[in-house]
Amino acid sequence: MTETDKTIKADKKDQSGVYVLNNGNLTLINPVVITTGDTSNMENSSFYGLNAIVLANSGGKVTIS
Repeated sequence: MTETDKTIKADKKDQSGVYVLNNGNLTLINPVVITTGDTSNMENSSFYGLNAIVLANSGGKVTIS
């Protein structure tokens, strides 16, 4: 999937702006990603990406240009 000039907002607790998993493939061209939510666990944010702006997991791939 490819998205161009998309604005993505995440404002809830523990919500990532972009999350791609299970071998998903996403290309973002000229995106604006805004996250304002908080994390419930700083350790999980540091080690596992909880509340990340952009996160790819389990074979997921994100390309940003």
